[in-house]
Amino acid sequence: MTEAFLGVDAGTSGIKVCAFTREGRLVAKAHRAVPVVTPYPLWAEIDLDRYWAATADAIREVAARVPTIISIGLATTCPTTILLDEGGR
Repeated sequence: MTEAFLGVDAGTSGIKVCAFTREGRLVAKAHRAVPVVTPYPLWAEIDLDRYWAATADAIREVAARVPTIISIGLATTCPTTILLDEGGR
């Protein structure tokens, strides 16, 4: 196997990254849990720094086991609101 398609599923409870051959065979996968913070009743928040670190870590794990990634597909949570300050944080 020399080429693979990479799939990234960035959900509210976890990050899943998988690599598949052209024939659809799973060749590598990684999962990272995403802790949800509930500071108030009926509120749910995710620490974006931890979320990105978990995503990048799972991608690196799968990419290290696949010689060539030829495409990347993304699926994310919806609806999601991300608030930034004046410094982009």
